[in-house]
Amino acid sequence: MLANKRVNVQFVIPGQSVLGFGGDGLDDKSNPKFISLTLKRVYLPGKAKSDVPLTVEGIEGICLLDGKSVRSLTGIICIAKLESGGRRQIYEVNSQLQGIGQTIPLGAGAK
Repeated sequence: MLANKRVNVQFVIPGQSVLGFGGDGLDDKSNPKFISLTLKRVYLPGKAKSDVPLTVEGIEGICLLDGKSVRSLTGIICIAKLESGGRRQIYEVNSQLQGIGQTIPLGAGAK
């Protein structure tokens, strides 16, 4: 969690910068099986040779963190929908965790 209480979930995409999903707080009460993060923004990989992501606000989406607490997570699924000028993009990432800071990527990309 960031100092401003916002929460970011970031995925390193090989050959690109980081794909990130952000919201204003974790919810561990609505569903006993998951910790959820209602998304407010997505951080898209920046242009080539740039580490600065493109931040898109006002998106729809959710991240589901599989586990009872952040320290005991076994997986993360994030889905975000961006709509602009009649065009819709959906970003979905599904990752299984081996341990804190280690992941096994199951799939990432734009649809």
